[in-house]
Amino acid sequence: MITLFLDLILLLLPTFRLIIKLFKSPKLNEIETSAAVIGYHFPEVKDRLINSIQLIKHKDESNSEELTNAAHF
Repeated sequence: MITLFLDLILLLLPTFRLIIKLFKSPKLNEIETSAAVIGYHFPEVKDRLINSIQLIKHKDESNSEELTNAAHF
């Protein structure tokens, strides 16, 4: 009985890890890396995408809120 329970836990553990990973919000470094990959495949949006992410990353510094909002459109 205990062996069956342990087998069940070991079988379901990777599934639980995957579910947790799906609902976890991405880190900013992961977003920047993804933006670089997207920009490599779609050069027409590369600069705009990376600039938008950098503006959001440094939102609290010297950038104005109007500039950050304008980058989204």
